[in-house]
This record gives sequence, structure tokens and C-alpha cells, in this order.
Amino acid sequence: MTDQPDVSPQLLQKNAEQLAKLEPDWSELGPWRQIDYHCRFPDERRSEAFCIKAQKAGFETRAFINDGSGHCVTASVRIEPAALKITQLQEQLMSFLEDSDGYEWSCVDGWSYPPKKQVHFWPSSDNEYAVKARASVLFGSDLVEDPLETRRVPFQASSQARPVFKLVPSEFLRKARAMPPVDPQPTASAFAQWVYSLYGRAEGSEDDVADGKAAEQDIWERRRGAASCNDNRFLRAAGWQWSLIHNGLDLRDRDRANHFLIPALRVNGEPLRASPDLMYASADKSEVMIVEIKFSRQALPKNLWPNVWAQLWCYAQLETVRSARKLTVVGEVWGEKWTRGYRVRGGREPGKALVCLRALVRRDPRASSYDRFFRQLFNIYTGSC
Repeated sequence: MTDQPDVSPQLLQKNAEQLAKLEPDWSELGPWRQIDYHCRFPDERRSEAFCIKAQKAGFETRAFINDGSGHCVTASVRIEPAALKITQLQEQLMSFLEDSDGYEWSCVDGWSYPPKKQVHFWPSSDNEYAVKARASVLFGSDLVEDPLETRRVPFQASSQARPVFKLVPSEFLRKARAMPPVDPQPTASAFAQWVYSLYGRAEGSEDDVADGKAAEQDIWERRRGAASCNDNRFLRAAGWQWSLIHNGLDLRDRDRANHFLIPALRVNGEPLRASPDLMYASADKSEVMIVEIKFSRQALPKNLWPNVWAQLWCYAQLETVRSARKLTVVGEVWGEKWTRGYRVRGGREPGKALVCLRALVRRDPRASSYDRFFRQLFNIYTGSC
């Protein structure tokens, strides 16, 4: 019989419940997590003594003073998250606490994952932090916080507030067969627009979920600059092992856009035309990431919308990416948030419109259920089914 772990059962249960709430969002980032333990101390001496012990045990520490809590330390470690391991490390940190017999005590308040990144691009700024934050979200080390959703649901994590777009494949396909397109066009965007028409009335107007290229010129320029900020010059300087291999956003004249042809997907005998927004490849070219940009003011479903995944499914059939060992498609949703205006001498300074990243969702387009569903939809679209 295996010995029971020598940890507090109550603390273990509490940590297991917390982990179960966090993992559905964070699991897409792979198996490793940064765990931040939050500690408080009555004075600087005990804070420094704790940091020395924690660092020797393999933790990274950050000491700071909080007006409401006094001397604080965040002790961080990167592990594969499991409730038992998190609890063991928490109790190890608790053993490092030094307290006297007085009324002031040190404590380990608990733990959390790192806060989600806020990615806001200001109208007149170099936006260095936003560029770096967007890269850390795009390339898989952080999650993004939706500023529009947290405004709608104060004091609640945006991911917890979002519903899931519920889709029953058999019912959706039945509706698609009953509503085939009248004049199907050989473009990925036309296929995605038809998919949108199968559910769009229930999810808001199409204007509320706009393509990244469909915007007035001045707004478009700001959005384009934000969405395509992680170019090769930035990636090299920041040490990211990725390169931008296609930028469909960097085209002023959309009618002259450089389209790819997809011979494997044909409409009335013509190969499908497609121009992804962004495509990245890893340094050894074994991994490819395709990004589709949308702009929306409406509440976001946690898994985004079928038209986004329909368009990305088309891009996943490009001959240039089929040889990649790993292929990831990414749906990104951006929006605009206004800052508050404020009074100045002689008048009032108006608020400013910030371009904000609201959501980033990844999927594997080679997953059998994903590929089968959208292939069936495409066959209905082309009339071959």
C-alpha cells in the first residue's frame, strides 16, 4: 500500500479545486506553468531571510512593498502543475517563515498563475510593452486579458464569463445542406462568409465581426500596425525562434492582394484563392502558425466562431504548409477601447481610442474532427456533396 503524501489534506483539496478551475484556459500553452506563491512579512529582515532560503531551494523571488500588506514576496517556480506538487512546494515555503512570539506573523497567502497580459496599442507611442506582450501571447507563454469583457463583468475573470459557442455538427450540416450558396466563389473568404450566414443572425450582425482588412483607412492603418507588429526585425531582436513568412495585412490595395492557390480545394473547377493574414514558421521550418485577424465589439464566445475556423481550415490546405511537422491555426480578435477623458487647464482632454487584443485561440487543423467537419461543409459549398 502506497504511503499517503505528507501534506495537509485540506490544503491539497483546496489546491486541487483551484487547479481544476484554471487549467481549462491554460492547458493550451503546453504542460509547463509558472506558479507564483504570494507571501507577506511584517518587516524587511524576515522578508530578506525568506528570499535567501527560497532562492537556494530553486525559487525566483521578487520582493516589494504593498501599501495595504506591507513587505511582500512573490516566489515563483516553473513546473508541470499537479495539486500534490503545488501543495508540497507551498508547505516548503511555509517552513522557511521565521516568526517571533509577537502578534505580527509572516504567511504564504496562496498561489496563482501569472496575470493575463493586457495588450493595448496607444495612438501616439512606440508601444514597446504592447509589442512584447502580444508576442508572448502569440507564441504561447501567456494568456491575454480581454479589456472589453472585464469592463462588462467587473471583478470576474473574462475567461470565466465567456460562454462557449455551442455547435452540434449533425444539425449544422443539415442546415448547410438546406441553405447551399447560390453562386459559390472560389475564395476562402467567400466560403467563410457562407458559413457565417448559417448562424450569423443569432450572433449579431456581420459588421460586428469584421475581417481585419475591412475597415476605414485611418482605423485600418492603426489596426494593421498593431496586428502585424511582430515582424522579423522584432522577432530577431527579441530572440524568438520564429519568422514571419507571409503578411497579408501589409497590403494597402486589397484588390491586388497576393493570393495563394489551393489546388486541393476547387470550386467549379477553379482552385481556391486564399490570402492568410499572417503566417509564421519556426527556425527549422518544422512548425507553422497561421493567424486570422478579426475585429469585434460584441461579447466573444470562448471558442470563437465557426467562420473563423472555416477560413483557417482552408489555409491549412495550402501546399506551402502541408509539409510542416506541426501546424497550428490561430484566431485572433481585436477591438477598440476608449480611455476616459480628463480635465485640463482651459478645457478637457478627450479620451483616446486604444487598439486592444481581446482573444487568441489556437486549434490543430489536422485533428480528425476539425478536418472532417469543415471538409463536409466545403463539399456542400461546392455542390459536390
